[in-house]
Amino acid sequence: MIRCYCTPDIRRGAILLSQAANNNHAPSSYALGLILRDNDPAKSREYFVKAASVAPQFAPAMQELVEEKVRLRNDELQVFLKCRSLHRFISRQYTMEPRLRHVMTSHCWHPMCGRWGYRLRSRGIHNGTENDNSNEGNALLAASSDDTNGDLFLTKQQRQLRQQQSLFPTLKKTSRMKMCGQCRKAKYCSKLCQVSDWRGGRHRKECNLLNE
Repeated sequence: MIRCYCTPDIRRGAILLSQAANNNHAPSSYALGLILRDNDPAKSREYFVKAASVAPQFAPAMQELVEEKVRLRNDELQVFLKCRSLHRFISRQYTMEPRLRHVMTSHCWHPMCGRWGYRLRSRGIHNGTENDNSNEGNALLAASSDDTNGDLFLTKQQRQLRQQQSLFPTLKKTSRMKMCGQCRKAKYCSKLCQVSDWRGGRHRKECNLLNE
């Protein structure tokens, strides 16, 4: 997740998440489903289904798959936001990243979440700008695909990247935030964050004020 949200190397970050997902790590499958939601909706759904099947009680994935909201209390939902140090790190990097000050981005409204995304039609550091030239993951992929005769000299990491270089070929940026339908000001990365913020009472109190 750090590669996806804190560096231009989003594709390699997605590949690392897919490796963890293949090892039946439900949070990685869920995170990858969120990242791919705009870029590849069908693949995004596959990862949500995988997260839900690996851990039947993994409510965030179920929320993304079904229209009916998962009936859990806010304290039960916040269990899935327990990686606070990771989310705080991503949030801190977002506020300290000068490149993001020049593009249109939105930060998840939930105070315990650090995820962010580009707004509609925004050109950003993941979206085909000159900053992508320093993409470490793409450089490794290129180095590992020069010719087939050099396989013996590839590192284990390069071999893995070579095997997975067909994954996520068009992924250049994270998914957009989803807007609150009532106030149209608050934006969230997932249904988990939106429902938790509402049931916790924070956005319930401010929603009408933001709508004025």
